[in-house]
Amino acid sequence: MRAPTPGLEHLGHLSGTSEEFVAAVLPRVRSTLAAGGRVSAVVERRTRRALVEALGPDVAIGFPTAGALRTAPSDGFLAHVRDTATPAGGLVLAQYSVFDLADTDLRAGEEEVNRLPADLPVTLVCACAHDDRDARVTTLRATHPRLLHADGIRVNPGFHGVADPLVLPRPDDVRVLSVAVRGTVDLRSLRVRVEAAARAAGLAEDDVHRAVIAVHEAAVVVGSAVWPGRVACAVQVWAGVRSLAAEVRGPKPARPDVGTATDRLPRHPGRRPGLLDHVRLFCRAAVVDDGDEVRTIRLVTG
Repeated sequence: MRAPTPGLEHLGHLSGTSEEFVAAVLPRVRSTLAAGGRVSAVVERRTRRALVEALGPDVAIGFPTAGALRTAPSDGFLAHVRDTATPAGGLVLAQYSVFDLADTDLRAGEEEVNRLPADLPVTLVCACAHDDRDARVTTLRATHPRLLHADGIRVNPGFHGVADPLVLPRPDDVRVLSVAVRGTVDLRSLRVRVEAAARAAGLAEDDVHRAVIAVHEAAVVVGSAVWPGRVACAVQVWAGVRSLAAEVRGPKPARPDVGTATDRLPRHPGRRPGLLDHVRLFCRAAVVDDGDEVRTIRLVTG
């Protein structure tokens, strides 16, 4: 693994065991310490033991607990990442398993990391187990520009910046579904039809289920504010190369931040609920476009 970079680096790592995670990050830990940088590890006890065994009991690594970093809710960990940055470079190791966060809040926190200053001299390596919840694996794959593997770092093709534009249909897309959803009674039929389209497009089994949930959640976000009046939202789905893209359109509610199920979920103080929190858990990218009279959600799954 190469020496730390002078700017922010946000790496994701999928592993089976704590030992695999430690083996992957050890070169970066050693190079950061050798350069006089600061290293912090917000990790499981087993991972901490493996690091100490590999580097010695006197190794200059901080081991804060996730609980200690939640004194300022979601800002606590971000502040810790900023504080770990030094001119010589900083390194933060974080395992998803130690954070007692809802999946939506974990996703939002990862996206906030990508909004930190690009010249911040710190590397954050986030680790998730292969067999963790689907939503967490999806979050790791979608929010990290590059992935750390046992043999080095590679560009992550599944990464989508939080503000990336999303234009549909894509050049090779073929429309496979167009349906009006007039209320919750239509959601079951929508799920069945999206599942059939996903299978026909050749998506893997897990990706089929994620596509179904993503389109369902997008329909709920658009439709829940207008369905009491039996106003339809329009759903279009396109099939690409082992992926689906969808667009859900409906009347824009009078108060765009009110009326969806996500607004009634408990949240940390100081963070406004996101309309797409639940949608983004199950897709590679999702954006909302509020025009003068129409709300549109576009998403890509698979």
